[in-house]
Amino acid sequence: MNFYEKDSNLYILDDDDKFKGASLAAIEETVTETKVVGLTITPKAQVFDTLENANILTEDEAIRKYQIDGDNGYTFPTTTVLIDAITDKSQSTETLEVTVVSNPAVGATIGASSGDGTVVTVSVTGNVITITRITNGTATITVTADVTGYTQGSTTFDVTTTDEIVVIEDVADVTLDSASDTVDVVTTPLDATVTASSDTESVVTVTVLDHTLTLTRVSDGTAIITVNGNSAGYEQGETTFGVTACGAT
Repeated sequence: MNFYEKDSNLYILDDDDKFKGASLAAIEETVTETKVVGLTITPKAQVFDTLENANILTEDEAIRKYQIDGDNGYTFPTTTVLIDAITDKSQSTETLEVTVVSNPAVGATIGASSGDGTVVTVSVTGNVITITRITNGTATITVTADVTGYTQGSTTFDVTTTDEIVVIEDVADVTLDSASDTVDVVTTPLDATVTASSDTESVVTVTVLDHTLTLTRVSDGTAIITVNGNSAGYEQGETTFGVTACGAT
């Protein structure tokens, strides 16, 4: 027997160069079932094109590396499709895309299902899963991968859905060297309700009109201003900035 290795595939030919089997379905255009032992074809014109620059292995190397059974006609073990682990996800947007990586990837058919369709639903295009948020909660997503000649592979991950958070753009620290000053606050969504508070009102007080903060100096010193944003269907957003009050007249 002659053992050829290329691109993680093992090909077995007999001493007359007759094809005897292969570890992966890399030449399925040449034979209908690459894992059947004893097929007799003349492979030089077909298989040898695939095996150009292939490594030649000894029988012991082939048995050890590819776990073939030399006592039973070089039968190949059942191989399971491998899927890279997918970390648990937190989803606040309407949809979330997750890319599935399988081995082998060529010829893989990816499937997915949601353990709770009232929380999220899933659809698959190629190797990309689109998760659509329905309501808040947690659902387990089961991912499968099928490849001809392999045992189906599967993995799971959890998706926890929450409301979107109001985003408040960072506000730069302020030096308040006059009696008062204003600061504009930008939120997403734009119509979020803004509130603010000072941690040291003996130094600086703050009032809010729409998205404009008015800072008023009470005495010299420093204070931290906390800004919150609220909107229906969103979690509250928050940011802080510092104020140094000095030298007001």
